[in-house]
Amino acid sequence: MLKSLRLRQIDNIGSWLNNPLCPFNFSRLAVLSVHVHTSVLGWTRIAPALRTIEALELTMSDKAQGTINLSLFPNLLFLRMKIDKNVPRALDTLSTFISSSRIRQIVVSMTMARSPGTGWQLDSKVASLPLQHTPTLGLEMSMLDYDRWAQARHFPQLHPQNLLFHADTDWFETQICRKKSPP
Repeated sequence: MLKSLRLRQIDNIGSWLNNPLCPFNFSRLAVLSVHVHTSVLGWTRIAPALRTIEALELTMSDKAQGTINLSLFPNLLFLRMKIDKNVPRALDTLSTFISSSRIRQIVVSMTMARSPGTGWQLDSKVASLPLQHTPTLGLEMSMLDYDRWAQARHFPQLHPQNLLFHADTDWFETQICRKKSPP
């Protein structure tokens, strides 16, 4: 039974994973990393996994298709979003959290120039999520950039509440190790 899956940019991955002869059972999938192939989240074969996924990694690029509905992941605890220029799509995706969401941590990795406006947008979106507890927001960047960018003036709501942190770059591997460790 497959517990984790990382889908990179591979041609014809859909025809292989959706083939009835594909040996993988997705019903217990706990960690999923999806880059260009965000359409995988709409496959009938992957539907059972939406209930079991606890850690999800998405790339919000111009090639990714549409907003991801995070309300479809009732057990999601950890989210990592790589934002390649498409901040509006990432913010729209964050807007899909619902009050019953169990999300505890959001990590954002950005490859674009970090402007103060992006920080304010992320700060406002995460702080206003309709959740019982505001999740922590990890910024995946060099420590030098983090020291310059993760300040109260860029994150006026999250910074004073100590809800910002510097995130490691090995997020996927960290989530797999977390799932393997005893409770």
